[in-house]
Amino acid sequence: QAGEVTRFTVSEADFEQLRDIFRPYEGTRFECQRVITDGPYGDVTWSQEGHEDQQVRWDAGCVTGDASDIFERWDRAVAMLNALRDAG
Repeated sequence: QAGEVTRFTVSEADFEQLRDIFRPYEGTRFECQRVITDGPYGDVTWSQEGHEDQQVRWDAGCVTGDASDIFERWDRAVAMLNALRDAG
């Protein structure tokens, strides 16, 4: 649900595995031609104490550039986080 936040603790190893999913997009700006104007969009931010926050913007209305790669990575991250949340 939009605006809903769920917080839980993950191990260092699990965090690194999650970070590896989005690592190719750290420090880069995702640009695309927005074709579908009414799709969901937002920012994914991952934080680790003692490290700079990392963030990637995603937009379901994008159909160009690296959009399909980001969406596939998003799906993997959500599946991993759901499993970690449910196991915790």
